[in-house]
Amino acid sequence: GCHASKQDAVDQMVAVSLAEDMEPGGERDLSGPPAIVVDIDDTLIALNGDPIENVVAFVKEYTGAVLIVTARREARRDETIAQLDAIGVDYELLQMRGDRTPEVVYKAAVIKNLFVNYNVELAIDNNADVRAEYARIGITVLAPSGVDPQELPQMLSRALPDNYRPALAEDVPEGRACG
Repeated sequence: GCHASKQDAVDQMVAVSLAEDMEPGGERDLSGPPAIVVDIDDTLIALNGDPIENVVAFVKEYTGAVLIVTARREARRDETIAQLDAIGVDYELLQMRGDRTPEVVYKAAVIKNLFVNYNVELAIDNNADVRAEYARIGITVLAPSGVDPQELPQMLSRALPDNYRPALAEDVPEGRACG
């Protein structure tokens, strides 16, 4: 329903979050540059060192910012950059774990910080627990096996339902507009 103020909406969000035993969501700024978040191990690069071709092709075709978020330790940065260069993946950010924070906790914290500067459209990760956490905070997620470079436009389209109207649009029925 409608809220008398933004604070009323926030209060309801917090109440629902507490009742549902989930962390309250934050306000996402969708006006930032579009971006995807991609893992490395068993996502971009197989554990044997071979590129995972469907994911590499998808990342190469993506026109927004490619943000690599990996649980690899910072000590492996030079090796990691060399591997990414070898498979021809361009990226805007390479975020590596600096301590022993559990992978799910680390990646969730990183992605929430990325919301400040980016409109994260999609995350690709082989870890089901990481994907579940990303989905919980509102990001579309894919396992590497679900990535199809031919479907890039459809996967990233954010089409609104046919009956969507901004709350203050002229054709919203009387008494139904919020704001």
